[in-house]
Amino acid sequence: LYERKYAVPRELHAIERTRRLFGLALGYQADLSTLSSGIVPPAGGLSGVEGKTAFLLHGTSREDKKWPVEDWVETARRLVSQQFTPIVTWSNEAEKRVAEAIAGAVPETVLVPKSPLADVAAILGRSTLVIGADTGLTHLASAFGLPTVAIFLATEPGLTGPRGPYSSTLLAPAGGKVTPAEVMAEAERLLALRSETPV
Repeated sequence: LYERKYAVPRELHAIERTRRLFGLALGYQADLSTLSSGIVPPAGGLSGVEGKTAFLLHGTSREDKKWPVEDWVETARRLVSQQFTPIVTWSNEAEKRVAEAIAGAVPETVLVPKSPLADVAAILGRSTLVIGADTGLTHLASAFGLPTVAIFLATEPGLTGPRGPYSSTLLAPAGGKVTPAEVMAEAERLLALRSETPV
């Protein structure tokens, strides 16, 4: 495999590029018509929380990908008004400050302490809704098949955004921003779509 080169178009989404590359290298025609990861959340979850939950994935690796704290707070407030329990967590001190700011401003928010990835994935996988920045956990939520709104501020979602039947990416326009109202409208659309789909 390492002795040959295969060309795939750069303008394709990373998942499609990878699937085509494997198909070329291994001698089969990649089926790009469907995308089902088959990934299921690990066992576990969050005890003591009833009803609808919305995991807010605010942490990301670069400053230019971070949605403003006040927008996360406003989104959490809007979620509570629709009977959702917001959930936040953190993996470093900067993310901890943001998570605490959200939970401090919206007391109904559940603050999950820094936890192993498998534990976070178990909680994430049992969420009703996920709203996330451009980060790996947002992609994982999409792979779980959850209604997932991804907020992209600095990267091109057409090349690397989450993919899935209940995933959507909101891209900030040049010089503009993604608003909590836009995020909530998209979340409502995805939740309605999910409720219309037979299980």
